[in-house]
Amino acid sequence: MDSDGFLEADFERCDNGMVAAKFWSRKWLPIAVAGQSYILIDFDPGPNGLMGQVLSVYLQVETIQVVSESIHEFFYTLSEKAKMGKIIPSGFGGCFVCLDGWI
Repeated sequence: MDSDGFLEADFERCDNGMVAAKFWSRKWLPIAVAGQSYILIDFDPGPNGLMGQVLSVYLQVETIQVVSESIHEFFYTLSEKAKMGKIIPSGFGGCFVCLDGWI
């Protein structure tokens, strides 16, 4: 762990400098967990990121990506997809699956 609380690891990055942490940060707030997949609010973004952006971290396949610029945008998009019938229960601990690949 470095001095900023980051755990070191080489994950596939899908963020174009939007995420500062290499693996995990104490400045991430998990809001959803499904197995080894997390949805997090990022309170320490990278140089191209935004405070409060929403991240998707998949530990099993070692990927990190920004899924939304804010928690408001995240839940708005989620609700719009639910209205269109594009979100279904996954059967895994109350989680959901988005049929068009987002989240």
